[in-house]
Amino acid sequence: MFKLRILILEHGWADLEITIGGQSLLVSFEHTPNDVLADIVLGSIQLVTYLDTLSVCLPYGSQWEYLYMKRIDSTRCQVSFRSHSQQLTMKQYARAVLRMFDSYTYARSVQEYIKGWGHVFPQRELEILRSNYRIL
Repeated sequence: MFKLRILILEHGWADLEITIGGQSLLVSFEHTPNDVLADIVLGSIQLVTYLDTLSVCLPYGSQWEYLYMKRIDSTRCQVSFRSHSQQLTMKQYARAVLRMFDSYTYARSVQEYIKGWGHVFPQRELEILRSNYRIL
């Protein structure tokens, strides 16, 4: 099972839970000029449509961790974080990203996202991903 869940967005810090290969891993990262959460959405769009490999950097002070995604074929991808890895369909991957944002906005609001994270909510990008998800 692969799952992404935003736990906390406060004062430019994010706590994200990544469940991969049956392991739940917690990662904290900070606000940077680049919007890491929007990068996850943009990368997902690219991965399900045309890109072969992608990594998203999750910065934490002087440490950097990466979430890696690699296309296996037109329907499957490999997701890796730390020493954990899992194969899943593109549809499963896109669903996990969409659910991460849907769950957050269901429990909180878009305004809380903007206030806590300091970036614009990636609504347009999520709609593009949602449109691609429907045709996978």
